[in-house]
Amino acid sequence: MGEHWSREIMEGATVPPTLNSEKKYKRQEKQEMMTGTFGMVFKPFLETTEPEKDASKVIFETAAGEYSFALESSKELIFKFSEKGKPLTENGPVHILLPDGSNQDNPITDVLAIRVE
Repeated sequence: MGEHWSREIMEGATVPPTLNSEKKYKRQEKQEMMTGTFGMVFKPFLETTEPEKDASKVIFETAAGEYSFALESSKELIFKFSEKGKPLTENGPVHILLPDGSNQDNPITDVLAIRVE
């Protein structure tokens, strides 16, 4: 009991969600989530890695070769992870899209590794 109490004091109490606190989705919103195409900006992932101060570029290693981007501009890249409600299993797990959408029909695929140099 004391251990649980100490954890509650240090970390704060976590209250499980209730029916009143959960977001209710309209039928159309549910349908869009189940059939939509989704992606995320690369910036939060890159910042989590805490690149070295002298890092200047991000390199994506793929089955077709390497793609290099300046560190700052790479933050705006979009990692598409879902298409028409399904995960990208073919050539995935992500497709890399340029922020202007110019490579939407020909994204960077088959990402094997990401390096920051």
